[in-house]
Amino acid sequence: MSSRLMPLDESVLKRGLDDDAEAFAVLSRSRLLVLSQALPTSAAVLLCLEWHAARQERMSLGLLARQRVCRISASSLSEITGKTIRTVRGALATLKKNGLIEAVTTMPGKTAIYRVL
Repeated sequence: MSSRLMPLDESVLKRGLDDDAEAFAVLSRSRLLVLSQALPTSAAVLLCLEWHAARQERMSLGLLARQRVCRISASSLSEITGKTIRTVRGALATLKKNGLIEAVTTMPGKTAIYRVL
């Protein structure tokens, strides 16, 4: 039976985590889907944004490579989280207001780019 979170390195467990520590576990897409549908809307949206931003940060090519940003639409977040688009947009507004994310670019009819702070 596999564990839900798979430690990447035993030394992380011994020394503990700090703000600059490497990743502790791998969160697969299937686990992301399950978690995001079980969490409240704002937490689910933030989890999805963080997951996409971490992936983008590891990339080495492209305009947004090595930046903690994600490019995702409200409708995609709605599908992932199982919440309505209106609810997801409300959660995005709340996260922006609380300073957890910021919109890098927003153009009408285009997918927004968010920076996870």
